[in-house]
Amino acid sequence: MPSSARRNRHCDGFTLVELLVVIAIIGVLIALLLPAVQQARESARRITCTNKLKQLGIAMHNYHDVHLQFAPGAITGHNTCKNTTTPMDGVNSECNKTFAPWTVLILPFVEQGNLHAKFNFSKIFTPFSTSCSTPNKALQFQPLELYQCPSDPNSGSDVPTLNYMACQGGGSPGTFNAQLHVACSGTSSPTRYFFTNGMFYNNSETRFADVTDGTTNTFMIGETKYHFLLGSHPSIPKRQTSWASGQLVNSVYATPITMTAAANPINSTEAMPQIHQLPEMTSTFGSWHPGGAMFTHGDASVHFVSENVDLGTFRSMGRRSDGGPTGTL
Repeated sequence: MPSSARRNRHCDGFTLVELLVVIAIIGVLIALLLPAVQQARESARRITCTNKLKQLGIAMHNYHDVHLQFAPGAITGHNTCKNTTTPMDGVNSECNKTFAPWTVLILPFVEQGNLHAKFNFSKIFTPFSTSCSTPNKALQFQPLELYQCPSDPNSGSDVPTLNYMACQGGGSPGTFNAQLHVACSGTSSPTRYFFTNGMFYNNSETRFADVTDGTTNTFMIGETKYHFLLGSHPSIPKRQTSWASGQLVNSVYATPITMTAAANPINSTEAMPQIHQLPEMTSTFGSWHPGGAMFTHGDASVHFVSENVDLGTFRSMGRRSDGGPTGTL
């Protein structure tokens, strides 16, 4: 066979073996690149999340400048919740005396003045999507991107997610002390935790002067991935909370819906939105970022805190004036 014919035959295309080799090489390259791409995307999401937490911290400071105190964790008709299964005044109505949470009160300071103006602050802010038909309800259960971490699977959806919780204190969830924290629980519901030794709690009026541990050493806002959001109560389908839910303190279902305590280790429980996850929602910070969660401190600085941080130090950071050691997180 002439040499020119042999050359033409080899130029006709790839052999099967050559094609398989090319496919294998491409597969290896994709396998090598995919983790790097995912890591770059997560890094970008973390930067976005950090910026949101920083914005919320500055908004809290601006609120303080105007009102001479930080926004209350939530406004209600009760001072706190008793350390019994019977809430203060023994009122069982879920709708009674539940008003605006901090997430709504600071809206004018995060360039959401138009939304803030639409709320009626003399009316109830319903805790759950299945209760309390009020003038504010439609606004409460519309999603607000400001309060959504982009790493949360529900971010960008029509779910009114809240990924940023005000810190209501710190300590062991198993020790009840009326000055530190209180738990209210119903006979058919898991325990929820009410702390009052942090910067935010029910009807709080915290000022800079009250944070004697120093704002740098005290948590103001932290991330959460624990919700009573997508799941369903056994007897109430699709019962949801939102970024604008009022704090419920006057029934056996009492829950500080927009606040969490530095009680359990970060990410110490798996996020399972299809179940009743109220104990974790009120006592555990966590995030969709690997290895820990981000926190806005009282000075409005934002820091990533490892899930392996010393628990005593972590709980001390949740308290505003315990004088305890903080060390380096």
